[in-house]
Amino acid sequence: MKKIQLLDCTLRDGGYINNWEFGFDNIKEIIFNLSSANFDFLECGFLKPDTYNKNKTIFSNLNQLLKLLPNKNFKTKYALMINYGEVDINNINENDSNIFLRVAFKKYQLKDALVFVQQLKEKNYNIFINPMHTDIYSKDELLFLLDSVNEIKPFAFSIVDTIGAMDKEYILKLYNVINSNLSNNISLCFHSHNNLGLSYSNTLELIKHNNSRNLVIDCSLMGMGRCAGNLAAEKIVSIFNLYDKEIINKTIDKYIKPIYNTVSRRYKEAYLLSAKHKLHPNYAKYLIDRNFSINKIEKTFNLIPKDKKDDFDVKIIEKISSLK
Repeated sequence: MKKIQLLDCTLRDGGYINNWEFGFDNIKEIIFNLSSANFDFLECGFLKPDTYNKNKTIFSNLNQLLKLLPNKNFKTKYALMINYGEVDINNINENDSNIFLRVAFKKYQLKDALVFVQQLKEKNYNIFINPMHTDIYSKDELLFLLDSVNEIKPFAFSIVDTIGAMDKEYILKLYNVINSNLSNNISLCFHSHNNLGLSYSNTLELIKHNNSRNLVIDCSLMGMGRCAGNLAAEKIVSIFNLYDKEIINKTIDKYIKPIYNTVSRRYKEAYLLSAKHKLHPNYAKYLIDRNFSINKIEKTFNLIPKDKKDDFDVKIIEKISSLK
């Protein structure tokens, strides 16, 4: 029987809003609260080789995360994200803690990233495979990827709407290809960005369309995340009776609203435009940081060449923006 599970990624994706500086005690309490609220998975931050700061959700080893996890035996499973290329496989110890790792990579990194994932599997990690910009893979490229994923046998394979530009028709088309070619015992995960305001409706369509596949749905408190944010956890939990909405709302009021309410309307509008133009979100961030008006941002977006849209090219945006 299919299962639908929720993964909260506030402490990881939400960290793009506050530079991951939630504060040590706040991090510990958010993890405890969301575990108490019965989330199936909590993505607690990034695994990176950075110098560890206990007030941030960026960890240089798993032991730093383990010190923050509740002593109480919740059903919740805990995860960290790795951006492929940032962490040396030799610096990752054998897994004896049941921590899940989510590996994100760009299309040009595909083959090397899959070798890295296989090495993590050999170290006894449960893995989510997260191909960024899943929408830019051709059907043949996607089928090659799925064949490789079936050989590796990760816990889950993710549809990643990196630029928040997918609509329900595209997602269902992608789902049909994946569902027909992905091994039945591998869960499908959906990580959306809400640039076009479609995260909630897209997720409902995916849930309705799915007949037999176990689904993991990524969400975050208030939708706090990179670009225009993610699927709002407080909205998606409302369709289930498995999660404690009171704890979720109290956590939002105490820890998330003071951070996320500072995000300007211009910030959200810029990312909406980046999705409409099918641009990497860092183009929007570059122009926001330089105080470009929304009108000026759109005019700049119109000048970015098609072959430079998927990956952020700082030289291109520097050149174009200097002309405006």
